[in-house]
Amino acid sequence: MYLPLCLSVCIFVSIMCICVGGSKISQAVNGAHDGGIFSICVIKDGGLLTGGKDRRLIEWDVAYQKTGREHEVRNVMSRQQGQH
Repeated sequence: MYLPLCLSVCIFVSIMCICVGGSKISQAVNGAHDGGIFSICVIKDGGLLTGGKDRRLIEWDVAYQKTGREHEVRNVMSRQQGQH
């Protein structure tokens, strides 16, 4: 079984997956976010969490379908702001 290596560049709004050891895109999810994708995290069950410029965290299942679990990030405190 190959685990996908998922790549994203912040100027894209798509998730593109390449199998480890491969060189071809095995899966693409277009329009994953409204704006660029800044982070991707593979979770234990093989699904993904993505975070984008649209300030949303989205959970994806192993077939790269939205699970319906999304969260809008309203405030992000920088490290300097949190220090006293």
